[in-house]
Amino acid sequence: MHTGKDKIRWCMKQKRGISLIETKQHLSESYLREADDTLSNVFL
Repeated sequence: MHTGKDKIRWCMKQKRGISLIETKQHLSESYLREADDTLSNVFL
């Protein structure tokens, strides 16, 4: 399993760097809906 430090190291190793992009509304909504569903199942 990757730790937060592993993810930071991966980012630092990228030769062309990384960039943040504008989010797509439908993807954001989908991720939130999935997260809500997952949490609902955890607390059943």
